[in-house]
Amino acid sequence: MLYIFLCYSVSIAVIYSLPIGLENEWYSFYAYLNKHNAFPYIDVREGYPPLGFLIYMPLYYMFNGDRILFFYGFRILNGALLIATVFSLYLILKSASGVKKPLKSAMYYALMP
Repeated sequence: MLYIFLCYSVSIAVIYSLPIGLENEWYSFYAYLNKHNAFPYIDVREGYPPLGFLIYMPLYYMFNGDRILFFYGFRILNGALLIATVFSLYLILKSASGVKKPLKSAMYYALMP
């Protein structure tokens, strides 16, 4: 079963390395904010959860506006958080009583649409 979790992690890493381009919308938003010296939730109220802004805005500044590095940083962060979420779910199911195969259950939840 550990093999399935490793395959899941590798497949997430491969999928996130493909150039799809969805993060261009985030990049454009942060570029606009940076151009106007605005900061989300202080100068701009968009309605998105603040967690996304707090995580991705430092990525924009860390890569100094380099679009390609931002895209891959965005994907690495999202992939790492997705894998960590599945691992956390496994640990929770492992500690719960009555769950016989916690890794299998965690992988079922991870692969659900």
